[in-house]
Amino acid sequence: MGSSEEYDSAGYSRGQAISLYVGIGAYLCSMILGTWHTSWGEEISGTQALRVSFEMVISWPAEFISVVGFNMEFYGWSLWTSTIGTLNWMLWDSVPVILFVFVLLSFIGSEYGIEKKRVYWGFLLLLVITDLIMGFIFVGVPRTITDYPFDLIEWRLSEIVAMCGVIFIYNSIDSE
Repeated sequence: MGSSEEYDSAGYSRGQAISLYVGIGAYLCSMILGTWHTSWGEEISGTQALRVSFEMVISWPAEFISVVGFNMEFYGWSLWTSTIGTLNWMLWDSVPVILFVFVLLSFIGSEYGIEKKRVYWGFLLLLVITDLIMGFIFVGVPRTITDYPFDLIEWRLSEIVAMCGVIFIYNSIDSE
């Protein structure tokens, strides 16, 4: 009875429950109150971002090659730069749907909790790596390294809050 790690009826310790509630709260606040950015610079609400993101993800396969070609022709980018740039834009445009899916997955079965976390961290890593590559190409290495964290927070604060919310949700999953 006097244990500091009491469990509720759902099997969550107090720390896990707090992490879960903080995560859900951060995610929902970001979606409801946050201002999200599209890859083309438009500011929209989190719920609008979810709708736009779903539409973008549906059209990805058909549009990826044509967008790469457009970037090469219109901007004069190389195939490599255009491919990485298009992938980066499409990854950022998919963030609302990806986060929503990971929130849903966190409540569906717990037998693959560690794998879900790894896939989520892999997605975030790919997002940051493509962002950094684009920064290195267009801004240069020293400035990208020093400015990236601040630019990311300034431009993507609502997305970062939602991403942290999902991290808290996954930290509430028992990893044993």
